[in-house]
Amino acid sequence: MKLYWGPHTCAIGTHVLLEEIGRPYEAEKIDVAGGATEETWFKAINPKSKVPTLVLNNGRVLTEFGAIAVWLARQDPALNLLPTDPDEEERALSLMDYA
Repeated sequence: MKLYWGPHTCAIGTHVLLEEIGRPYEAEKIDVAGGATEETWFKAINPKSKVPTLVLNNGRVLTEFGAIAVWLARQDPALNLLPTDPDEEERALSLMDYA
């Protein structure tokens, strides 16, 4: 996996989560303030022009911290990162996506 991230963005949460769960990945720091996410090469990866952007080994691209976090949590249920009870899961997701 390859994580495109930038300092002072929501991408740091994805970076921390990947470290905590021990998933191997490559991190590429993007100069968001300098406009790197607006460059053609990055838009080809993520047309939203935002970080975090996680490119899976099969080439699939995940965007948005909440979606990436849920996807990672569901890859290994034994980590217990998300509750299995629907009401508890809703509360956890509401807290995670609070802005």
